[in-house]
Amino acid sequence: MFDDYDARLQQDPRYFGRGAGSGNEIIEVYGAEIAVKKRFREESIAEDQIVGWLNKYNAEIPKPLLRVFVCAPEQHTSDAEVIALPFTRATLQAIRNKWHLPSEFLRMLLSTMPIKSKFSVIHSGAKYDGIMLRGGRSKDWNYCVTTTKCPTTGIVNCFVHGLQANEIVHVKRCLRESTAYANYAMLVPIILVEWKIHHFAVLLERRAQYLAAVENETGLIHGAADDPNYRLSPQQRMARLEEINFDQITLQLTGLVGTLYFCGMTFQSGLSSLELIEEVSKTLQALPDCFVRRITYLKGLIAGAEDSKKLLEARTQAQVDTVNTLISQRHAEAALKETYVMRIVAIVTLVFLPATAVATMFSTSFWNWMPLGQDEKNHTVVSSWVWIYFLCSILLSLAVYFFTYWMHRRQKESRDKKLGWKKRASVVRTTGVAVSWKGGRLLSKRASGQSGADLFQV
Repeated sequence: MFDDYDARLQQDPRYFGRGAGSGNEIIEVYGAEIAVKKRFREESIAEDQIVGWLNKYNAEIPKPLLRVFVCAPEQHTSDAEVIALPFTRATLQAIRNKWHLPSEFLRMLLSTMPIKSKFSVIHSGAKYDGIMLRGGRSKDWNYCVTTTKCPTTGIVNCFVHGLQANEIVHVKRCLRESTAYANYAMLVPIILVEWKIHHFAVLLERRAQYLAAVENETGLIHGAADDPNYRLSPQQRMARLEEINFDQITLQLTGLVGTLYFCGMTFQSGLSSLELIEEVSKTLQALPDCFVRRITYLKGLIAGAEDSKKLLEARTQAQVDTVNTLISQRHAEAALKETYVMRIVAIVTLVFLPATAVATMFSTSFWNWMPLGQDEKNHTVVSSWVWIYFLCSILLSLAVYFFTYWMHRRQKESRDKKLGWKKRASVVRTTGVAVSWKGGRLLSKRASGQSGADLFQV
């Protein structure tokens, strides 16, 4: 079947030729007929030598049990970055044709999604069964592995791509110490899946410590109710609230949420990969007991990691809610302070405004408060009618104050009616308990004429 997507990828030069074809390595593992120290062989290989290495096993005696082509190490700076392959398109075609890999091989190499797929290719009457796994693009253990076993020679051919330099070192060590199982096609896939699961399980444990530090800073931590260090007075709590760096905590919680979801995807992908390995092994080659034991352990680790992730998600959400509440509280305190200032300004304005208005009115030209027919020596400084000014000012001030108070009560009653707060009066009538707010505490008072026992009679 024609693969149009594969054809378009091959025509794109951006995906080929990284590093001028240098940095690639090969690993060969031999059987018991070779001395123990010589069973594991590794070396760098230039691109013009790859085709010769692919054809080498046709005449080589003894033949290796396992042949691994490891692509040049990558430097990951982003989870979404697609890095070009470290060889040309012609070399890719040679590898795919010699090992009889499916057309979807290139699509998997250049994908960022977690992929699990088995394949069977018929060539010259022989059936080549294999498996393709990608763990999902990430900065660590971004493995992409394809393995197949030649039905005529019995050699396991494995292609590994996407690892960083330090990760390649770990894989080599695992293969060097596992030469006794080199003839099993699932050896390399299990090693890579295990490393990624283990890495993100450890990452989850570190994030749990990270979250504990955030909980300690916000005060929402297990056992805080019984810890005297967290029994703070309202003044101490407000002082501590001022010290919290909400910008930093918000960034930490946002990053933590993303990490938890990514860990969840990794664990699910790893579990699916292990299940596919077990499925393919039933028809391709039965797994030894140590492989089965390791897969069983990894499944248990994934189950435990999933439970831990759910707990961390709940704790993280509690911290997010707490931080939002604390931020709202800080904003409310700031708004309350501004309200006090505005009230003072309003009161001062109400004190001076009526008197100023009266003075302005009486200072107009059509008022004449000075007595007529007196000389300058007996000129009156203050008129005997000045009491009219004070009378009008006081009456007008009282009118303004009472009008303001009436408007405030009217708005409050309207707001309480919309919020349904008037229903609180029915609590007194039905239970005899009046609830009031005083000093930051809810106080309950029994209604007159009722005893404590009467309140609970049905």
